[in-house]
Amino acid sequence: MEDPTHRKNEYMPRRRLALLLVLIATGLGLLNFGIIHTDALASGRTHYNWKAPFVNEFTGAYSAVLLVPFMMWLWKRRPIQRNWTTGIPLYIVAIVLLGVTHTTLMHLSRVVLYPPLVGYAFDYGSLIYRYLMEFQKQVVWISGVFGLFAVIDQTRSYQHNKLMAAKLQARLALAQLNQLTQQVNPHFLFNSLNLVSSKIYEDPDAADRLIGELADLLRDSLDLGKRPGIPLQEELEFLDKYVSIMVARFGDRIAIERSIDPESLSTSVPSMILQPVIENSFKHRLESRQGTIRISISTRMHQNELEIEILDTFTPSGNTGLVHPRTPKSRGTGLSNIRERLQLTYGDQARLEATPIDDNHFRTFIRIPLDFHPHVRNRTDC
Repeated sequence: MEDPTHRKNEYMPRRRLALLLVLIATGLGLLNFGIIHTDALASGRTHYNWKAPFVNEFTGAYSAVLLVPFMMWLWKRRPIQRNWTTGIPLYIVAIVLLGVTHTTLMHLSRVVLYPPLVGYAFDYGSLIYRYLMEFQKQVVWISGVFGLFAVIDQTRSYQHNKLMAAKLQARLALAQLNQLTQQVNPHFLFNSLNLVSSKIYEDPDAADRLIGELADLLRDSLDLGKRPGIPLQEELEFLDKYVSIMVARFGDRIAIERSIDPESLSTSVPSMILQPVIENSFKHRLESRQGTIRISISTRMHQNELEIEILDTFTPSGNTGLVHPRTPKSRGTGLSNIRERLQLTYGDQARLEATPIDDNHFRTFIRIPLDFHPHVRNRTDC
């Protein structure tokens, strides 16, 4: 995926950039000409033709400026740090081609400008040796320009990450203040307590077990909420506790299938990212319609990313008295909160897709980069 610093790859508006490049070229031309001119004066050559070095230095500077837009285009399309194996050979070839182009532009412009400005025809000597001579300087300044692009990108990337970390820290601090009401749905708590109440007299053991599971779930939600990133193994364990309570409520109307890549269990994911997805399935299926639901959870490692797919399949019962006969296109705030958390944590490197396949099938797909290093400290550390 494309790095956030290359989404636009425009370091400033084009007019300002063009003006800046002209000013830089003019400054370099004056600087180099000034050095040559003062050296001539210091050597006692007061009657030399100063127009020749003047034309030479300015054609060299302005010819170099003409190459900068192409260099920026190349950096935008194929920044060298994206893939060093192919990037280094590509940029070596680019430096050679840019050097040849620069020398050719200098030669042609001087052939045109020398007669009217200097007073005689321009003679560059043997072009083969001139290309070799100029390339020794070109390899330095062309590499320097690409190096400047890299420094700018690194600076912008650092500032971008710092800003995203600050936003994530603020959001986590707010989330911790509202942990019980935001991360464990009050609707779920209400139904769970009603479930416990209904079993106190008819099945005291089951009621006692449900109270313990609910307490564990609340305790875990408080603990996990303080950690921006947790292993997928812990996230699935937390999900198991939530599902066990829902099974106690809906019984055999729920079936859970898993296909988990063992290598994915140690990868880091944002805490409590799966429970809202499963809760949405229960809320928009079982609470409003008669039937059963089968939820399939699968993970796999793909290149440098973790992919999580959750597919819920609803099978309506024979009862035709459905409250909501169609699957809603929107799944409420749960998925919106997940999407925002992914954006704050990973920028454009993560993805969440939540789409209905048909009336009875809904697919949620989450893609997370593997190099997740949370920058946000716990509130207790602040």
